Amino acid sequence: MTTKRRARRKPNRWGTMTPLEIALSQARKFTPAELVNVMANATAARHALQYGGFKANDWGALAEALNHSEALAQPGLNLAPDHMHTIEAGQQAVADIRTRRASVGTWGATGPELQALDDALWIWRVQLTHASVGEYRRGLEWVTAEERKARAGQPGRTVVHMDEIRE
Repeated sequence: MTTKRRARRKPNRWGTMTPLEIALSQARKFTPAELVNVMANATAARHALQYGGFKANDWGALAEALNHSEALAQPGLNLAPDHMHTIEAGQQAVADIRTRRASVGTWGATGPELQALDDALWIWRVQLTHASVGEYRRGLEWVTAEERKARAGQPGRTVVHMDEIRE
């Protein structure tokens, strides 16, 4: 009989969860309360854009939401890939708002830009209601990778680069 002890499982990014527990936590859907929390920043930013009080952080929240929506539509996740044109129109509206801020000095959007944002954010909400937690996290990892590429000088096809904005 050996006196060696079996090595303890080292914690990974999931802590000390078993593989089955990890799989179950990734396969579950968001609860309604979790969905509200995930969408809160983008919803508040959209409201501030229309009714006043829009700031650089709000622009970042909209850009992040639309980039995440694009990630969820990419091959591999395939959540509403047929609506990619709507998502790209929303990203273009966000980019136009940023360009206008740089040239005029105020945050503002035109009616068609607000409509494009509303449509793209609606697609994002639908994607989130159908996405599992694991798909949501994979989408965030894709956005992080695209942002890293953009900072290195290799921007993606439609990713909105979220660099620092001064108020």
